[in-house]
Amino acid sequence: MTTPRVGPVLNSSGQPIMGATVLLFRKNTVRNLVAETTTDAHGYWDFPEFDKALHSVVIIFGIERRYLNYDPFPGYTLTSEMD
Repeated sequence: MTTPRVGPVLNSSGQPIMGATVLLFRKNTVRNLVAETTTDAHGYWDFPEFDKALHSVVIIFGIERRYLNYDPFPGYTLTSEMD
């Protein structure tokens, strides 16, 4: 089974962000780090153990942090500390 790529992570100009840090946590917590990776040249990332029902994601680039909090419905909500 191939791990699906997730993304892309884009900047405010709509360009992909390469090298953003992506942290995978147990759902609804930022204390139980499961894995860490970075975005590729096209802004995509993946984790073999990623499961929307079990995990939350924090994406860090520069001073910005984005949170992907998955819910039981298709898709996700993206919130940011820096708008």
